[in-house]
Amino acid sequence: MGVGALDLPGSDDYVYVAASSALAWGTGDWTIELWTLGEHLSGPNVAGQARLMNHSNGGYPSNPWWVIDIYESTGKVEMEVAGWNAARTTPISGSGTSTSGMVIGEWIHIAIVSDRSAGTVQFYFNGEDAGSYTTSAEFQTADVTTPAYLQLGSSWNDWQGMMDEVRLWTTARTQAEVQATMCSALTGAETDLQGYWSFESSVTDEGPNALGGTIMGDASIVSY
Repeated sequence: MGVGALDLPGSDDYVYVAASSALAWGTGDWTIELWTLGEHLSGPNVAGQARLMNHSNGGYPSNPWWVIDIYESTGKVEMEVAGWNAARTTPISGSGTSTSGMVIGEWIHIAIVSDRSAGTVQFYFNGEDAGSYTTSAEFQTADVTTPAYLQLGSSWNDWQGMMDEVRLWTTARTQAEVQATMCSALTGAETDLQGYWSFESSVTDEGPNALGGTIMGDASIVSY
């Protein structure tokens, strides 16, 4: 972590990233990592729940998607993913929730790791086990390729707080790998890295695909 972070103070504040094939997970593994500090975890659309990240254009089942939500009462994190079966004839969705929760007003590192062949989604908080869930056998080969945009923050059920060091990988990172890099910046050239937003001075993607980023609403880069 550096000295800059993304501040999302209110309604409809987020960073918009245009749709890209680099964000298409297909049938492969993935890992999502970020540092976050929640200030208010209850959005206007679903009471007691706020959306941290959104990779969806609202077109399911015609278009797969994934979202990350946080529950205000417990601070628990939910990952929900929707895709197609291998033949792309049947929509498939799955979700799971961490067993422990984040605390409002405190920075926490969150990593969500999907090992498709093992059929597991693992949560890590500050590099430590925060629970896992088992996906269906059908979901293990589901195609979650989506043409949707990515929102860091969300225009739906707004999450309020700060965000830093967002990293998207097309690999199932191990706990040791998460722990080894969670407190340090990346070069942007790491193997299997697809997107990297450090928010040091801008919302530009510093990963290999230069996915960009656009400030929406009152979102801003702040020092802390």
